[in-house]
Amino acid sequence: MIRWHDNFYVSEAAEKKKNKIISSIKSHKLQFGAYVITLAANGRDVFDLLPAYMLSSDGYHGRDIEILGIAEGKSDAIELAAHMIEDVYNKSGEYHIREYFS
Repeated sequence: MIRWHDNFYVSEAAEKKKNKIISSIKSHKLQFGAYVITLAANGRDVFDLLPAYMLSSDGYHGRDIEILGIAEGKSDAIELAAHMIEDVYNKSGEYHIREYFS
């Protein structure tokens, strides 16, 4: 099941397409160009940066995924992920990313 974090992040580049991206993800339509940021599935890394279209693939159906952010393209997703880490540190004084978003 796909869930959205209460205060999910949206990059500046994705802001104009935000509603379209969200709608496409919720309706399991292919969404090319957009990326989603989630906590890393392997439990070791910080985030997974996934092309949004992958959420429509069989490998992700039925998985419990919480979207923490959306971006437009991979480089934008990398920048947003860095901003999220910096934001967590500025708000909490620590780099406990997984705990912050849980």
